[in-house]
Amino acid sequence: ELVVSLVLLPTLIYAPLSMASIGRRLWISFKFTNKRLVITNTSPLFKRTVEVAYKNIKEIRTAPRGFGLWGDMVVFLRDGSRLEITGIEKFKVRLRGSCRRA
Repeated sequence: ELVVSLVLLPTLIYAPLSMASIGRRLWISFKFTNKRLVITNTSPLFKRTVEVAYKNIKEIRTAPRGFGLWGDMVVFLRDGSRLEITGIEKFKVRLRGSCRRA
C-alpha cells in the first residue's frame, strides 16, 4: 500500500491519501495472536492500544487489495460496535493464520 501511495503522491488529488498511508505505516501496528487482536497507535498526537479477545468478535468482513498484498478488515463486536482496520500488510498470510480460527 505504501509503495503505491508513494508512486501516486505527486498527483495533487492522491496526496492526502498518500499522507494517510504513510501515517498508518509509521504509527499503527497490528498483532494477531492466538487469543486476541492487538492494534497499537504510537502517533505523537494520539497514543492508544486496543485489544480485542476473539470471544468478543461476532463477525469479521475482509476486503483484499493489491492482489492480496494488503487489505482491509472490519471486526464486528458482540456489543454492537465495530473496529475498522485498513492497510493490513501481508493480508493473505495474516488472514490465513489466526483470524480464520476466530
